[in-house]
Amino acid sequence: MLPYCVLFETSARVRARSSTTSLRYVMHAAPPVRRFSFFARGVCVAAPRRHALNFWIHAHSPRGHGVHSPLLYSLCREVFFVLFRQRKTNVSARTQTLVGLLREWWERNPTRASQHVHQDILVIEDTAQLKSISQKFQAASLTDLPAIILVRQPRIDAARWEAWVAIYSAVARGVTVDLYTWGLIFLVKDIALHKFAVRGFICG
Repeated sequence: MLPYCVLFETSARVRARSSTTSLRYVMHAAPPVRRFSFFARGVCVAAPRRHALNFWIHAHSPRGHGVHSPLLYSLCREVFFVLFRQRKTNVSARTQTLVGLLREWWERNPTRASQHVHQDILVIEDTAQLKSISQKFQAASLTDLPAIILVRQPRIDAARWEAWVAIYSAVARGVTVDLYTWGLIFLVKDIALHKFAVRGFICG
């Protein structure tokens, strides 16, 4: 029988060899698959989410938390958060307020292409009109469209939802914001492409 010190030394060598083998296996093994985070948020959302809970989980706060672009942060603080604090429940009244806030923000914001110029906002409230606009986006025929497009209640029915998803996917420049009760598109050339959601407006 081997002395205790020899047994201890032998077992230590076995453990060291086993650790080295495990380390080599980890170093040469394939990198782990990056799993999808249920709570992931970002400014590059590939597609809008229709259901309220799923939308809310992946959306940003109207205060602009997590939005790092100065332009988009000012949009959140000066438009979305102001609208959020008013707590109105009527969709028509809130739509009018949102249009007014967008016009004020557009005229005083110094970072856009056309500074301090009044900009008309195209408000889409009809499914047939939204489908027509969707076809223009898919054909990349946007010359006759204003810089700001506001879609009211894109989730009201299946047809309008499909048209909104098609537009969202086809937008290749500017900023697209999903507010659940509204869809908002800024067709501005000198802004990097951003697509994200903002919660706080699940109503009517």
